Amino acid sequence: MLSSYYLELRSGVDYDLSEYDAAAGRLAQLLVSIMSDLHLLNQLTHDSPRDGCKTEIEVSMEPAVKGRELVAKAVVDITADDKTPFDKSKFTKFIKASAACSEWPKLRIVKKAVLDQ
Repeated sequence: MLSSYYLELRSGVDYDLSEYDAAAGRLAQLLVSIMSDLHLLNQLTHDSPRDGCKTEIEVSMEPAVKGRELVAKAVVDITADDKTPFDKSKFTKFIKASAACSEWPKLRIVKKAVLDQ
């Protein structure tokens, strides 16, 4: 069974061309550091047995209320025999506890389960 989740980190910060690559790399690395850590992933999925877990990440500048902002979007696909939970509250906690998060004090986190079609 496939369990999919959509994650979005909205930084609230605009970057110019000279800063964009490095800032986008830092925001992507923040997601990678959590999703690639087996201990954290086990906490996020409540130690549910998994056959696999794949995360696709995209980082770009997007329109914001005032101007634009750096945004990371991710889709997490978890394969297992049964539906696998994803603890969105713990995900937020892990993001906010990261030292890298201090660069984005206005960071907003969106998390949604992707429903079966």
